[in-house]
Amino acid sequence: MPLQTGRIFEPEVSEVDGYWVHVGVTQDVRFPDQFQCKVSLYPRDADSQWSDLDLSKPVEEPQILREFKSPADAYEHGLALGHILTSIY
Repeated sequence: MPLQTGRIFEPEVSEVDGYWVHVGVTQDVRFPDQFQCKVSLYPRDADSQWSDLDLSKPVEEPQILREFKSPADAYEHGLALGHILTSIY
């Protein structure tokens, strides 16, 4: 099912094990008391900065997690998924 968004929160980007993990959090438009996150993983070159990255080339399709009670919970789970994904690659 496609991501249906209401309010959009500032994305969080972290460097984890040689990858950039991008977590975007939005309010679910169908259920305004719930939040969802979209986790994207990008390769990180040794001297690269996040601002240098081509956002059209993630390592794989972004993962969407739903049904969080707060934006903070969505960010926390998104970053945890990012750590798991980096360990797979």
